[in-house]
Amino acid sequence: MMKIDNATNIITKLSEELDTTLSQVNKVTGEIGLSTGRLIEVSQNILPQVKETLNSSLSHHEDFIKQSLSNHETTMPRFSQEHNNKDKLDKLKEDFLVRMSAMGLAAIYACILSCEKNRSFKNDELFQSDSEYIYGILIATTSVNLVSINIKDGNETSCSSSEFTNEQI
Repeated sequence: MMKIDNATNIITKLSEELDTTLSQVNKVTGEIGLSTGRLIEVSQNILPQVKETLNSSLSHHEDFIKQSLSNHETTMPRFSQEHNNKDKLDKLKEDFLVRMSAMGLAAIYACILSCEKNRSFKNDELFQSDSEYIYGILIATTSVNLVSINIKDGNETSCSSSEFTNEQI
């Protein structure tokens, strides 16, 4: 009988420990639920503030960019085929070429050949690891209307017009 009493005591003790553990788990579960609720409430309060701050910041940056572009248009002459101010265009081309790197000159030369031959070139094959730099050169040159490029499939570049000649490069 002693063994049965001993087993009964062990089972009773284990049952009490399980009850205590279950009570603690229930308490922690309730605390987690409260914390989750508070976290949701805080995030719902923060999100509109973050959105408002971002919108305000974006608006400020957009205004700054518009103002910069407006100032740029009034201080920098625009060159196009319709506006043929030869002296200013020649000066711009000269300044552009003097400041251009050897890789940049190669990109302009590739663009001139593309225009002359009416063929495209694969930027990453021609310039390999420097292809992103070359895209930057071509975009900069395009932005001042010294060349006109088209890029297909993110890699194939063709030039439809150029203010530069082979001799200038």
